[in-house]
Amino acid sequence: MNEAVLNVLPIPKHSTLVNVRYTSFMDALRDAKALMAASSSQNQPQALRPTSIETIDDTVLQLAMEDFVWDSVAEFFPATGSTPIRGINLIEFNDDDERALAARVKAFTDHLSQDTTVERLGYTLAEGRGQIQKVYAMRKRSVGLLGNVQGEKRPIPFVEDTAVPPEHLADFIAEFRAALDARGLSYGMFGHVDAGVLHVRPAIDMKDPEQEKLIRAVSDEVAALTQKYGGLLWGEHGKGVRSEYAPGSLASSTPAYSGSKPPLIRLTSLTPARSPRPPRAASL
Repeated sequence: MNEAVLNVLPIPKHSTLVNVRYTSFMDALRDAKALMAASSSQNQPQALRPTSIETIDDTVLQLAMEDFVWDSVAEFFPATGSTPIRGINLIEFNDDDERALAARVKAFTDHLSQDTTVERLGYTLAEGRGQIQKVYAMRKRSVGLLGNVQGEKRPIPFVEDTAVPPEHLADFIAEFRAALDARGLSYGMFGHVDAGVLHVRPAIDMKDPEQEKLIRAVSDEVAALTQKYGGLLWGEHGKGVRSEYAPGSLASSTPAYSGSKPPLIRLTSLTPARSPRPPRAASL
């Protein structure tokens, strides 16, 4: 490829982030599904739909609350009596017109006030890039804190980028969590629910041969789950044992997974020694 044409869009001038709190992470996922369905209905104008919906689970949240970074965002996630926050959704709206943005946000928060399908602890607004960046900085730092755990176990990104159609995400994650819980694994979950992508990092002691075997077992089960729900194991960059699962998802649509490189791949200098379908890694 010698050239590419990019459709670059201007960054909107105004932004608001709606921070919604829940009593459980699964409530957050189910609500994101409902919010996306409501905003995508034929009765909802395109302009009223959010730009993105991010989610964070209780594990990542707890790490943030125990870190100094929480002081910078605590006002956006106030306590509700003695009920702990176990999940949050961050719903972003953007617009070039400040009044139009305010109207979109009001329509959305009116929906939150009227809808009772999911128990919500409440919501706050982060307005303007300054406040919004504080919330996203908290998310970024708390995800990094996942690696600062005691003992030999470390969060391993081997099923890091699963992606399924957003409408199936809640059911998919329920089975995903069940698979990890059945093996006694701790983990953090966060990601882009509007796109159906969640980042999941189970904690495993790779010095323990028995725990090392879990990489294969969990990878196989999660790969099967993504296919069950019409998704992929590698939604973004992805890590771990990935390529060997590609034939199950892509074999019917491309010859690249037929066991040998097609002419286009054989001739390219970009992949001189790479096979699109590596053999099964028996050591995992």
